[in-house]
Amino acid sequence: MNRSIFEQLEPRLLLSGTEYVVTSLADVVATDGVVTLREALEAANSNTAITGDVLAGSSTDPDVITFNQTLLLAEAGAGNPLTIILGGTELTITDDVEIVGLGSDILTIDANDASRVVSITGAQSDADIAGMTITGGYATGDGGGISIVAATLTLTDVTASSNSAGSNGGGIYNVGTLTLIDSTVSDNSADDFGGGIYNDDTLTLVNSTVSDNSTGIGGGIVNNGTLTLTNVAVTGNTATDEAGGIYNTNSLMTMTDVTISSNSAGSNGGGVYNEDGGMTMTGGEIIGNSAGPDGGGIYG
Repeated sequence: MNRSIFEQLEPRLLLSGTEYVVTSLADVVATDGVVTLREALEAANSNTAITGDVLAGSSTDPDVITFNQTLLLAEAGAGNPLTIILGGTELTITDDVEIVGLGSDILTIDANDASRVVSITGAQSDADIAGMTITGGYATGDGGGISIVAATLTLTDVTASSNSAGSNGGGIYNVGTLTLIDSTVSDNSADDFGGGIYNDDTLTLVNSTVSDNSTGIGGGIVNNGTLTLTNVAVTGNTATDEAGGIYNTNSLMTMTDVTISSNSAGSNGGGVYNEDGGMTMTGGEIIGNSAGPDGGGIYG
């Protein structure tokens, strides 16, 4: 009997909080000898034991959620992807937590177009999510893939793709503090504003890509707050109205080594529509964008 395997299944109470190891791709809460992502998040949020398999989270330090790749591969079966398909209800984060995935090319969380994938809410929530793809999210309102409200979220090696929203922020809706590092926001859509990302607070992107998103205004990014981009590509996004790439309105946008290319708008501002906002750009280029009447590259 391999003792090390069984040790990996047990949540461990650490100085940094409780560590949970997800051992099943299921989306259930049950005492069944395995740990699911939903169980781990509920325990971390409530700081109480959820089932006999999942200990209480820490009320003072961030909890940590990791994934046992060996057991998940065995469950998925040879040649099958590691995908957690949600059962119609979004995942929620309301406390400090670190979720360390297996890589955006290995682990996927799929809402199957039945709900948003994950929401992070509350000033007490400081979350880090790394190493996964977030897809198949749908919201009738804002934030098809991810919604951040009055919280802090850092995404590292995360792909948010093929999510949709009936209002704003097809991929991500942010009214908090959001940082993306080495991440991709692609192929998302929103009916109104911000096909990729809608920001109404503080948004930072580093070494990341926003591509092939679509909406009415602001195909790639809509910024109503503070936006900082460093070594970022905004490319191939579309808006049926204004701002194919970025819509910056009454806000501050700082860009360093940013490429804005091949975006298109049915009206003005194929690359960037800067409406009464502060915009600075160092290095990078704005090239190959198109618009209907005016401002293929920049309007405003």
